[in-house]
Amino acid sequence: MTVKRPAVGAEGFVLDHYDRNAIETHLNVVGDRFIEAFGEQPPYAIFSDSLEDYGSNWTGDLVEQFRIRRGYDLTPNLPALIGDAGPLTASVRHDWGKTLTELANERFLAPLHAWAQQHHTLFRSQTYGFPPVTLSSNRHADLPEGEGKAALLMWRQFSDLRWAASAGHLFGRPVISSETWVTSSM
Repeated sequence: MTVKRPAVGAEGFVLDHYDRNAIETHLNVVGDRFIEAFGEQPPYAIFSDSLEDYGSNWTGDLVEQFRIRRGYDLTPNLPALIGDAGPLTASVRHDWGKTLTELANERFLAPLHAWAQQHHTLFRSQTYGFPPVTLSSNRHADLPEGEGKAALLMWRQFSDLRWAASAGHLFGRPVISSETWVTSSM
């Protein structure tokens, strides 16, 4: 996938969120320069916007990581990822999603959090979307963040803001933020 709304000069493909080398290279080339621009006063927090890397479902060593983590070979089960391949379809898809979640946690979220700590800043993150992450993935965020319509409009619905607030409660993060907008009937 290409970057949806890139800054000038940042056009191109989205980083592979499952490739630790890709994120570390980005942090070293782009992030370190960003932090240096602040001099002696680092920013309060760095920010990871909602994960909207649709179609993010593979990385170079996925088959190997799947075998190591799940104990069986994904290759003969690949048809289960695109359609009904019989009785094992649901379990193969579950194992595939779980593997992607673990890789996103270990190779994207954890390195970002460690980099922020190294630079004496907090990691604010909208930790949901694609790549698939779970509520527990928010353990890597100092400041969980949601987004959506104003909470008053969604008080009976599940929302990304409730996801962030739940994560904050579970992981002892007392500050939760939201990218919020209000709709009007006018």
